[in-house]
Amino acid sequence: MVRYSLDPENPTKSCKSRGSNLQFFFKSTHETAQAIKGMHIRKATKYLKDVTLQKQCVPFHRYNVELVDVSRLNSGAGCKGRVFEVSFVDLQNDQVAFRKFKLITEDVQGKNCLTNFHGMDLTGDKMVKKWQTMTEAHVDVKTTDGYLFRLFCVGFIKKYNNQIWKTSHVQHQQVCQIQKKMMEIMTWEVQTNDCKEVVNKLIPDSIGKDREKACQPIYPLHQKPKCELGKLTELHGEGSSSGKAIGDEMGARVERADGYEPPVQESV
Repeated sequence: MVRYSLDPENPTKSCKSRGSNLQFFFKSTHETAQAIKGMHIRKATKYLKDVTLQKQCVPFHRYNVELVDVSRLNSGAGCKGRVFEVSFVDLQNDQVAFRKFKLITEDVQGKNCLTNFHGMDLTGDKMVKKWQTMTEAHVDVKTTDGYLFRLFCVGFIKKYNNQIWKTSHVQHQQVCQIQKKMMEIMTWEVQTNDCKEVVNKLIPDSIGKDREKACQPIYPLHQKPKCELGKLTELHGEGSSSGKAIGDEMGARVERADGYEPPVQESV
C-alpha cells in the first residue's frame, strides 16, 4: 500500500476522500478492490492493514506470492489450515506452467503465514494423450521425518521415430513390469529422504526422469537402428558384395556367392 497524494486545497475533491490514494501490488487486486468498494477511507485502511501476507516454504525462490483476507477478530486461527494452490511459474519464475503446488498454512507470525508443502498436481491438458497406452501406479510411503506421502504416477508409451502406425500400445505383461518399476522408484526416493529433500526432487522433476529411464529397457524407445548408406547399397547390389551382376540389361545372370550349395533334389 502506497500513499502518493498531498493535502489539497479542497479536501472534498481530493483523492483521499475517494480512496484513490491506495495502490496495491499483489495478485488479488480485483478481489480486494471489490471488498473495499464503498468503504470509508479509514475503514478501508484498517481493512488493508489486517490483510495477512502469505509466505512460502523454503525450497522455492519466491516467498511472497499473494495476500490473504481474514477477519480482524480471528486473524491468527483463521489462517491456520488454509490450503493455497500456486502455479510453479509463480514460485520459481520458470516456464513450466503445467505443475501446480499446494501449500498449507502451519503457523502465523504477525503478518506472515508460514506454509508447508501439501501436494502437487498437473493440469489436464498435459496429462491427456490419445492413441497411446496409459500406465498408472500409486504408493503410500513415509519419509524419514514422519510425513506420509501418497504418490500417483501416470506414464504414456512414446512413439518411435518415423513411426507409421497411428497408435502406440504394449502388452499387458509389459504394463505390469512398468508399474512395478514405478512403484519401486517412488518408494525408494521417499523412504530414504525427508520432506524437504522430496520437495527439492519434485521441483526439477528428477523422480519422473528416473522412472522414465528405468522403464526404457522394458519397452525400448528406439528399436530400429539408424540406416547406413553403405549397408543399404550392399543390399541393393550397388556396393561391394559377393554377388555381382553380369551384363547391362535387365534380368541379367548373377554369379553364385562363394560357398553356395544348391538344395538336394529328389529326382533328376
